[in-house]
Amino acid sequence: MNHKQRVLSVLTAAALLCTGIGTAGVTTPLAANAAESVESSMNWDTLNIGGGGFVSGIITGDDQMYARTDVGGAYRYDYEQKKWVQLLGFLNEADRGFLSVDAMCIDPNDDNTLYLLCGCAYFSDARTVIFRSHDAGETFEEIDVTDLIQVHGNGYGRQTGEAIAVDPDNPDIIYCGGDATAGDSALIMSEDGGDTWSPVMGYDKLGLFEYSIKWPTWTEHMARSVADDEYLNVNGIATIKITDGKVYVGTSVKGKANLHVADVGSDDFQPLSEDLPTEQMPSRINLDADGNLLITYINGLMFDRGTGYAFKYNPKTDELKESPRQGHRHYQKAECGLRRSDKRSEGCQQAGGNHLRTVVLPVLVRRCMGS
Repeated sequence: MNHKQRVLSVLTAAALLCTGIGTAGVTTPLAANAAESVESSMNWDTLNIGGGGFVSGIITGDDQMYARTDVGGAYRYDYEQKKWVQLLGFLNEADRGFLSVDAMCIDPNDDNTLYLLCGCAYFSDARTVIFRSHDAGETFEEIDVTDLIQVHGNGYGRQTGEAIAVDPDNPDIIYCGGDATAGDSALIMSEDGGDTWSPVMGYDKLGLFEYSIKWPTWTEHMARSVADDEYLNVNGIATIKITDGKVYVGTSVKGKANLHVADVGSDDFQPLSEDLPTEQMPSRINLDADGNLLITYINGLMFDRGTGYAFKYNPKTDELKESPRQGHRHYQKAECGLRRSDKRSEGCQQAGGNHLRTVVLPVLVRRCMGS
């Protein structure tokens, strides 16, 4: 199917339609006929509730598109049926905290390989897990990383992302960032496709996670964070991008360098540029068709109306260019909005009105980036 024919209708919550069935004129024996009567006369499906929640991220590949929400799980878009399919419907009551999806990514070489970073400070014992799928979310493996990092997918800053990324040159290498850490670093790395994880000590040496807070507030469990505040207001690592042998990490702090870069596998993290803002925080990093980094900055985590910025960075020439301001024009912050020149974004342009509730960031399109 041509991508231009795909209509995006983002549904941020799905509820199972449950209703009592009263059957008139049923003859005895009722017990023998009830199941057959209901099965033959009713079609069961999910009930779509448009605009009913917070869609905190959308990622796209060549063939798949996924969305995450703050309390409603994760979805894959079914292009044939033109609807979103819930991927975490298997979770039970004890694991409901994992319906808060803090970040997600796909293997750039395989759209069907999906990673979800999940956790909620006030549910499921504040555990943090990574769900891994190799079949587009049909089945998942669970990897618990609570001892290393903690995330709160329903906290302020959940609109930033994505704080997990796969190396396109070696899909066994994955970087993942937490809102806080009870371990040695809020940035962790896997070299075996997510089976095992270890702290990235070079990132921790930057000293960005300098405060000790209770995680969550009503316990004595301590974790290190970027702010002396409660779990709701700390976002930690906001965004990670890996390209051309480099890993870029944006952190939700102000007053100091907050976007750093290192060679993949190296502990030598350095500020990307002295010309980037320090009184705003990095929100998202994406790539354009030429391999340039498109970087957005936000004024605060609580959807402030203050000044934001957009930059284009050329990693080959080290050139950094700020996007011209375009008044109050904004686009959806999802990946499709950052890639408007790609035909996949056309579905996102159609997803307006009541179908998508999300945060907006300054527009990032080719013509406003000066190319």
